[in-house]
Amino acid sequence: MRLIVGMTGATGAVFGVRLLEALAALPDVETHLVLSRWARTTVELETGHSVAIASNESFGGWTKTFTDPRLCAAIVDRLTFNGTIIETGTDSYRLASTRARVEEPAKVS
Repeated sequence: MRLIVGMTGATGAVFGVRLLEALAALPDVETHLVLSRWARTTVELETGHSVAIASNESFGGWTKTFTDPRLCAAIVDRLTFNGTIIETGTDSYRLASTRARVEEPAKVS
């Protein structure tokens, strides 16, 4: 299941953070978070968390998740405005592990 969680700058960001934590504990749930600029500020003020965004996809690949090109461009624009982009150039260990599990032949009991 793929879920996109959106947060505005309204108070109550702690509930959004708790929702994301609960969803992360569920198997087979892929979550994506979209934050307004003020939501990022609210999350930092109300929860003490800093906001970092990580992706295994380049921005060009985000249209697989956000299928409307204009929406995808707007999301990337808002995420990167006044942000710092760090490209590690390395493969994700978690992604490689997941791919290996998927490629394993099914075990018959």
